[in-house]
Amino acid sequence: MDPKTILVPFSGSSEDQSVLRYAFSLAEAHDAAVEALHVLPDPERADMSYAYGDVMFYPETAADEMREANAARRRAAEEKFSVIARGIRAQKALFHAVIGDVGETIAARGRVSDLIVMGKGGNDAPDMPVDAAIFGSGRPVLLLPPESHDGKFGDSVLVAWNGSKEAAQAVAFAMPYMRRKRVWVLTEREEEAGEFPLSLEDLTRYLQQHGIKAEKAPMNIRNGVPLPESILDAARTLRVGMIVMGAWGHSRLREYILGGVTRFMLESADVPLFLMH
Repeated sequence: MDPKTILVPFSGSSEDQSVLRYAFSLAEAHDAAVEALHVLPDPERADMSYAYGDVMFYPETAADEMREANAARRRAAEEKFSVIARGIRAQKALFHAVIGDVGETIAARGRVSDLIVMGKGGNDAPDMPVDAAIFGSGRPVLLLPPESHDGKFGDSVLVAWNGSKEAAQAVAFAMPYMRRKRVWVLTEREEEAGEFPLSLEDLTRYLQQHGIKAEKAPMNIRNGVPLPESILDAARTLRVGMIVMGAWGHSRLREYILGGVTRFMLESADVPLFLMH
């Protein structure tokens, strides 16, 4: 199913503006709408002094000051959104500002979207709750590193395939974005893939039934090399525009403790990641 709504968490930062342009470019290719979601803190919960951005709030004035700051931040973010939308003559663009918890709100709005496009944060951009989006929305997340914010979606895609439920869901949701692309599949050597009952041929046959031609990547996951490094090396060698993979096949706690594949990819990937749990 082609996407009809693409959600972009939008703080107004320069990085988020680049993410928004990327999302508009993707939406144009699929005749989809883009919703920019601007989440603000709740003034009624301002019951203790703390910093928000570059502003310090105190108990006796925190709620009123936060309301004023919220209004200013919303105006600034909406103006930046409007400038970008007008500049590319976007026909399907919506700015949506709400008060609430950032992670919970992104997850909730994601449930009525087809794709969530996010940046990694850093520099002048706040860290976005990628975990909440992946686990709470039931929708795929396209995570963009700063280097990819050029509005180009790329001509090829790498699927990191291990036959798991998470990988299968990622592939299914990524199909609209793989059509008319060169699709590479990276997998373990057949003799090492006994843990999963699905082969590379099973996947390529399935994709072909949906009009997507996929082929085996000219390299395998290498012995002695950590799995995420093998995936990133293959993506760089093949110069793909996106990596499709399942997220958190193990529990988040186990991945945090053991340094799992998903966590490494979230922190280190310099290629857009299409993630689905």
